[in-house]
Amino acid sequence: MISFQTSRNDSLVGIVFEGDWIKAVAMRKFGRRCSVYKSIQAPFAQETLKADPESLGREMRKLLAGAGIRESRCVLCVPLNWILTQNVAIPAVSEEDVESFLQIQIERAFPYPLEDLEVAVSKYQISDGSRFATLAAVPKQRISLLMRLAKAARLRVISITSGVATLGNDEPGINENSLSLYIGEEGIDVAVFCKQGVAALRNLQQVYRDDDGTSIFDIESIVRHLRITLAQLKENLRDPVSVIELFGPSDLVETLSQLLENYAGNLGVPIRSGKVTFSNIKLDESGEVGRHSPPAISATILLLYDKAPAFEFLPPRRSGFQKLCTRLASRRTLAIGTAAAVIVFGVGGAYLFQYLQLKRLSSEWAQIEDTVLEVETLQEQVKQFRGWFDDSADSLEIARAITEAFPEDGAAWAKSLEIKENSEIACSGYARDNQEWLDLLDRLKETEQIQGLKLKQTRGENPIEFSLTFTWKRGG
Repeated sequence: MISFQTSRNDSLVGIVFEGDWIKAVAMRKFGRRCSVYKSIQAPFAQETLKADPESLGREMRKLLAGAGIRESRCVLCVPLNWILTQNVAIPAVSEEDVESFLQIQIERAFPYPLEDLEVAVSKYQISDGSRFATLAAVPKQRISLLMRLAKAARLRVISITSGVATLGNDEPGINENSLSLYIGEEGIDVAVFCKQGVAALRNLQQVYRDDDGTSIFDIESIVRHLRITLAQLKENLRDPVSVIELFGPSDLVETLSQLLENYAGNLGVPIRSGKVTFSNIKLDESGEVGRHSPPAISATILLLYDKAPAFEFLPPRRSGFQKLCTRLASRRTLAIGTAAAVIVFGVGGAYLFQYLQLKRLSSEWAQIEDTVLEVETLQEQVKQFRGWFDDSADSLEIARAITEAFPEDGAAWAKSLEIKENSEIACSGYARDNQEWLDLLDRLKETEQIQGLKLKQTRGENPIEFSLTFTWKRGG
């Protein structure tokens, strides 16, 4: 009897984190065919991930083993609300300068130091030749928590990406400009695809409302957010979005599709049920594939066939050659240190000469030490009372009041602050979403010294860019 055993590189586990749930699919490929052979869905507490990722990882290992999943290679799909995004236009510069330009844009766009972020970029070009880039970033602290969880679960992570960003069809000429909606456990993830990349990512929350104890779609809120997204991309894409595809549980997809059809005139885009498809790859739909997570399936297929996802947040690994070079470098460092020690002993006589000179100078210092201490005491008193007569005290008070109005968690941040004559103030910055912006505005209005608060400009959605002015009243 001949047995056929699947190669280790022909199987992979895709794991998606959705709100308080974790979903996993185990897939195998057979040539250009692939199929889901195991899947699990279990509660997942994000607070536990922050406090004790190792404990959560051991629990995940038990879940995978209980479902008969022994594969260790995996791809992790992070929640979309973990990802910070920004869309920028690429100027007509050389390719060598594009990377430098994007580096500057990344530093400006996100409220974190660049060294604290894992950043990925998706570039795309529209029909008139203009080029754009979608910048996506995840804090390294969250990536570190996922890596610790995976290690405790005895999983080998080969990719960390966005699941919804892999749902675009890669067949030539198909869905050149399309919008995919994935109906998740706690919201709807939105991805806008163009021919060469991902134009936008957005997470829609509060899309459900209670109706006599039953959770139903808040269709007016969903359509409003979709119209805003399409309007924001109109200038970037030029060509309109050709189709809206819905992914998720079949009953929810059918319900949302019927509701959206009533607003088709407002959206101006055909709506249909989405299907995970890739060119020259056949997904075996035997069993209950529809029940599984489409983002997990799509991301897993990409990695099974060595295709790069649009966004990759996995930190680069050090190869065995690099580790060997590090060891050799450490030995070379030891040799250099030994040579340096010999040189130090060789020039010890010079340091002895310096020591004798310092001793002479110390005796001279002892003669003037009392006078110097008296002068230093007078200087300290001058520094103590100088602030009472310094005109800059008002500007410090203004800066402190504005700083206290901004939240400590970085949900809103200032880009520039201009103070004219210690009374006319101009401030611009960003807020993560509309609610954070409104909260910041309320805190500024509650400050007694701030008068004549005027909003000059707001634009954008996530984040919101704002500009405002006000007058500072001295004395409070």
